[in-house]
Amino acid sequence: MIPIKKNYCIFLICAVVILNASRVFAFDDGINYDKKIDGKYITVYCQSGLDAARLVQQLDIRPSDKIITGQPLASRDSYEEELAQMLDTLFIKVSDILDMHLYSLKINIKICKTDNELNSIYENLFNSSLGGRRSFYVYDLNSIYVSENAFQPGIVGHELSHAIICHYFPTPTPIKVQEILAMYVEYSLRRTE
Repeated sequence: MIPIKKNYCIFLICAVVILNASRVFAFDDGINYDKKIDGKYITVYCQSGLDAARLVQQLDIRPSDKIITGQPLASRDSYEEELAQMLDTLFIKVSDILDMHLYSLKINIKICKTDNELNSIYENLFNSSLGGRRSFYVYDLNSIYVSENAFQPGIVGHELSHAIICHYFPTPTPIKVQEILAMYVEYSLRRTE
C-alpha cells in the first residue's frame, strides 16, 4: 500500500500539470486570425486584410533555395499554398544553417498587421513593452509573432532559430546562447539575399 503522503504528492503534481496545460491551450492573445494556412512544418495565422501575395513577395524565397532544401520547385495553385511552401523551405534552410534537424516539429507563425498590435500581444503576455522589436517567439505557445512589415527571411529565420534551438536540446539553452545562434542565422540569410 502506498503511503498517504506519496498519493498527495502525485495528486498535487498532476493538478499543477493539468492547470498549466489548460491555461496554455485557453490563451487568447486578443487578435482575431481569420486565415489559417498549413504547411508541413509551419502553420500560419493571418489577420483579415493581410495579403498572402504581398507576404510571398516579402519572403522572397528563391527557386535555388527550394532546390537546395529538397522542396518542390513548381509553384502552387494559390498564394496561401506558395506561402506555406516558402516557410517550409525557410524552416529547412534555418535547420541546415544551425545543423539542428527536427523533422517532426510544427511551429505557429502569427502575423499581425501593425507593430502596435504586436506590442499589445507582447504586453498581454509579459506585462512589458516589446521595445521596438518587430517579432518574438514564445516557447510555451510554440508561436512566432511578427508584424507584416517585418515579414522578411532574416527576421522570420531569426525567430525560427529560437524555436528550433528551444526544441532541439533536452534542457533549455541560455537565452544569450540562443540569441548568438539566431543572430548568426539572420546574418547568414541576409548575406545570401
